[in-house]
This record gives sequence, structure tokens and C-alpha cells, in this order.
Amino acid sequence: MSMDPCYRILLEKFVHLLKDANYPIDKIKGSRTPVFIGQFTNDHLITFHRSKVENETNLLGPNLGLYN
Repeated sequence: MSMDPCYRILLEKFVHLLKDANYPIDKIKGSRTPVFIGQFTNDHLITFHRSKVENETNLLGPNLGLYN
């Protein structure tokens, strides 16, 4: 089974977070512990600038989210 590298890094960071907080992973193992994560990236903007977008209004507002 393979895993997306970004998900793997995220899981590794979560484990580091628990260790840094001195919180034993066994306390949450098997529990229904939610994890909330916020993320932002502008990789799509770099792609569009390279592709010479004809209509730049497509890069504004809600349309921007469609290109992620």
C-alpha cells in the first residue's frame, strides 16, 4: 500500500506534536480523536502564471478554489 507523501509528512508531524507535548500516543490509540488541520497553498497560481492565462478574472474569488 502506498501513501501520499503529504499525508505521510502530516502523520509524522502529528506524532512529533504528541511527543513534544509529552502526551503518550497510547492514550489516543483506538480512540475517536478528531484532528483538525488548516492548510494553504498557492501552487496553482504558479502553474497559471507559467501557462499564460488569457482571462485572469478566473484567478479571483471562488474560481480560485476550483483549480486546487
